[in-house]
Amino acid sequence: MRMRLLKRLTRAPVRSKAAPTTSEQHLPPPKTKETSYSNGTGWVGFVTTATALGVAILMHRDAPSSDVECGSSGDSWWGSPKLEHRGHYTLLKELGRGGFSIVRLAVDTQTKQMLAAKIFDPKSSSTETIQAEIDILRYLGVHRNIVSLHDVLYLKDETIMLTDLVEGGELFDYIVDMGSVSEQDAAHLLHDVCQALDYVHSRGVCHRDLKPENVLLSDRSAKANVKVADFGLSRRQRQGEQIVEKFPNGTVAYWAPEIIKRQPQDFGVDTWAFGVLAYITLTGVHPYDPRGDKSDAEIVKEIANGNYDVENKWYKSLTADAKDFLTRLLDSDPSKRLTAKQALQHPWLSGITTSSEPLDSGYTQRLQSYQRLQQLRANILAVVMGVQHAKLGKASDDDKKRFTSRRTATVNMDMFKETFALFDKDESGCIDRDELKGMLLALGQQLSSSEVDEIMRQADTDGDGKISFTEFVSMMNERLFLGI
Repeated sequence: MRMRLLKRLTRAPVRSKAAPTTSEQHLPPPKTKETSYSNGTGWVGFVTTATALGVAILMHRDAPSSDVECGSSGDSWWGSPKLEHRGHYTLLKELGRGGFSIVRLAVDTQTKQMLAAKIFDPKSSSTETIQAEIDILRYLGVHRNIVSLHDVLYLKDETIMLTDLVEGGELFDYIVDMGSVSEQDAAHLLHDVCQALDYVHSRGVCHRDLKPENVLLSDRSAKANVKVADFGLSRRQRQGEQIVEKFPNGTVAYWAPEIIKRQPQDFGVDTWAFGVLAYITLTGVHPYDPRGDKSDAEIVKEIANGNYDVENKWYKSLTADAKDFLTRLLDSDPSKRLTAKQALQHPWLSGITTSSEPLDSGYTQRLQSYQRLQQLRANILAVVMGVQHAKLGKASDDDKKRFTSRRTATVNMDMFKETFALFDKDESGCIDRDELKGMLLALGQQLSSSEVDEIMRQADTDGDGKISFTEFVSMMNERLFLGI
């Protein structure tokens, strides 16, 4: 079970996000919360009780619940948050940070509008990747259900994206805070997500990484507006055009069958992911992994076979129209799958036949458990990829050595072997450059050629052009335990 859980933890790409504005939807107000951001310490107990993952929280005592973290700045490149000016924008408090960027509250001094300023680390960020997302967002323009771009500042030492301000957190966190949830409530929220997809598809853009972490709320009120974020993996394509990807992008748990089978793909990959999102939103479990114990390989096999779970009691308790809606979205044949526009017209999503009865009493607990597992997965992947570095704080040298030794004994034999196997596709015992690049793409890490070369250079200590398991462990030990 321990090895299977570790496999699951490497599914999701890690992204930073900033964003959203307002809505006309009327939903039950969520419970009051001190803040919309988490520094990860709230679920220490959850992680430490899982023996297979106990080491993960030690590596992340100061890490975020997602790729974006909040708190004091330390001595990194961006320094401590102060009142600063960039063009006609004033930068205020820090809202969050990821491996490649920080997000700060910003004010447009001309319009007084509050925005989110995503500031990219000039030494770590891929210029190509940043510009690709900027180009997509500029092309899409402003829409109430996407995280819209307002401005970009290209400065000598940093690039700043100014976007809609998001203060309501992620979709599932918002739902959990609502407490009692009905199909009707879920349909209101999912309707906004589908409107976002319909809009971007009408503009010839495929999102390619739709998942709960990329669905955000403008605020915590009952009228919060839902917005889709993170267009870093998005691409433009013509209506009717189909593309076959050599290296799939996005998150395995939300891959459509055609992605797994390397078949031609179109906008249907987004509506499939929307179907998975809708299933989880209604049941609190994943359609291809309801018990939460399957490896990536097992989930991929289930998706390829089209065998999503219809036997669990939570799915069975849904209304007939809700089941029909999910069935039409999770159709393995992309030509029969609902488009976003067709989904908006379905009687369940449009609210015509949606039940107002609360979902079962254990629903929010299941959804919360699912959300926490995704956050933990993201944290571990971030460490493995070197996106976030463990910090040992002000502990003494002796304490650091004991801490490092305790973690190394657990991690090396489990996480390192499992992670190495993910990269070593041909089971040769070494990772070559193509395998490294391909796996990074599969995990959503679109790095430039020079960045891939730099990872190879740092890891390949004997200069043979490949990364051995010994070299891999050495590099991971440095990143995980020495904070470099």
